[in-house]
Amino acid sequence: KLINQEFVSTAMAIIFEHRFVTDPKAMDEWAQVLKRTKLLDAGVSVAMPMLSPELDLTEVVQAIMKFCSNDLCILSGKGPGAARALDAAAKGGTDATVAACLLFAPEPPAPERCG
Repeated sequence: KLINQEFVSTAMAIIFEHRFVTDPKAMDEWAQVLKRTKLLDAGVSVAMPMLSPELDLTEVVQAIMKFCSNDLCILSGKGPGAARALDAAAKGGTDATVAACLLFAPEPPAPERCG
């Protein structure tokens, strides 16, 4: 629920992180990332979906963007989440425009679509 009905989101950042369930420090780590990158200050909304290996991230991105009525997104992740964010960006298939992909400690190798 919005506190201020005048809030306007400039974009949606979707963070792919597999550790939210197993590592309580993961949320604190991402809070620091958001603070230092100033995404929230720029009016970017943030979604941190719980991930499982069988999820199609294209569908996750579409569902989040539809729910938020936004068409501009930034995909981000760390470690395995970085690889999944990059793969989702390269795959496309959503109505949203992927404006950026912020990767933190991605695992090699890069997906073939990016080569």
